[in-house]
Amino acid sequence: MWHGKSILPDATELRGSDLLMTPCLIFQGKEFHLSTDSRLVVNRMMMCEVHSPLTAFALLVGAFFIFDLSYPAEAGATLECIQRVLMGINPSNGTKVGKAKGHKIRSGVHESVLALVKEMAVFELTV
Repeated sequence: MWHGKSILPDATELRGSDLLMTPCLIFQGKEFHLSTDSRLVVNRMMMCEVHSPLTAFALLVGAFFIFDLSYPAEAGATLECIQRVLMGINPSNGTKVGKAKGHKIRSGVHESVLALVKEMAVFELTV
């Protein structure tokens, strides 16, 4: 979902790339949080260039909602936790976590996310 590059690719290089079809971030450098140049890519097409890691990550999560896509199963619980706990986006039902191979489709919140939210409620964290 995020890929570090020494030089950011242009639009024509993205079309022939090995990037997944889901939204992803390409950033310049080895560490995303230190990068000042990022690109949001959806279906191997560059959507926008961003100069703040925080803004880039918010756009990445937002792209899943804008394009009505499921989170990849490998990162689903992490992204759903960020969505619900840090960003405060809490749909009353359903989840954006995609189906992993050999698993049933979930209709509710990921169980790992629910467990973490319950544990954090003890501390009454507000963001």
